[in-house]
Amino acid sequence: MSKRGENIYKRKDGRWEGRYLTYKDGAKKYISVYGRTYAAVKDKLLIAKQNAVVSQIENNLPDCTLTMQNLFVKWLREKASVIKPSSYIRYTGLLKAHLLPALGSCAVSKLTVQKISSFLQDKLHNGRLDKKGGLSAKTIADILCLIKSAVKMALRDFNLPQAAAILTMRSPISIRSRKPEILNENECTNLSRQIVRRPESEAAAILFCLNTGLRLGEVCALRWADIDFEAKTLTVSHTVQRVTQNGKSVLLLQSPKTEAGKRTIPLTAEIILMLQNRKKKHSREYVFGSNKPLEPRTLQYRFAALLKKCNISRRNFHTLRHTFASRFVALGGDVKSLSEILGHANVRTTMQLYVHPSLEQKRADMELINTMRDLDCA
Repeated sequence: MSKRGENIYKRKDGRWEGRYLTYKDGAKKYISVYGRTYAAVKDKLLIAKQNAVVSQIENNLPDCTLTMQNLFVKWLREKASVIKPSSYIRYTGLLKAHLLPALGSCAVSKLTVQKISSFLQDKLHNGRLDKKGGLSAKTIADILCLIKSAVKMALRDFNLPQAAAILTMRSPISIRSRKPEILNENECTNLSRQIVRRPESEAAAILFCLNTGLRLGEVCALRWADIDFEAKTLTVSHTVQRVTQNGKSVLLLQSPKTEAGKRTIPLTAEIILMLQNRKKKHSREYVFGSNKPLEPRTLQYRFAALLKKCNISRRNFHTLRHTFASRFVALGGDVKSLSEILGHANVRTTMQLYVHPSLEQKRADMELINTMRDLDCA
């Protein structure tokens, strides 16, 4: 079925047909493209529209002297004041390593869907800087998103109509969502007991994440000023991340990525007691660090060592956050409350990323709808 404004229809012969409008000698003319599937026609239509607009521009408009490098520099300057420092560093790295060498000298008026598609395919297979393969699906998606954002600015500021087709491009490879691992109840119990026996700095931070759902960077940046012992709450106001800046690795302290990330989380009596005992021996600025944030890599290494000591298979540190969320829901917690505790902008993100019912939970749910329980099925 055609979507509004697409002009794509399924024909009686089973094929799909897409139509687009062009002009020749001042007269309107509709051109059709055909394919066996809706997706194939949509892609053909996108390229055909792009070619038609480029042809019209080349025949009727003077060349635009703006290059992609000019555009990217202008775009980055505009974004600098509204994005996080870590995002700025990330974008700068992508521009220097991939975009400027390949597309920097290209005139914006000559940029086409085909040129970008060819560029992305090359990066997908040969994009690594060490020449040992291609870039990940996530990096490819980030690069395309950056291109679209810059092109959108060109469309706004320089009246380049051919740029519109680029904004509808899709990444050549989808990011497969992998179901995250969580710790089971026995693993949670073993891990907690091991830490309570010897609650050193890093180990206490691990137990804290398991019981609050904090991200790695958030727990490393937690300060005593963020803890309200009377109200039994903590306020997430900062996060820390190790990034490469000007060729050097630096620890970057910044505010959470979104407004939803700045949040207040209630704490249990046990967590409050653990913090009170810790503060008696450790009154420096950061709860789990010193007068500077705890190094995220140190906490990751400590977590790996602790799992090995507890005979638990190796997991990513983010497993603690997944485990907290899954247990919260499995034990009857409200999903909206969970979403706010995790710092998500909407409940859908929470459901899609962090709520993963166990086999035991699914089995119990199946028993609830069992209509054969009291019947003789022998």
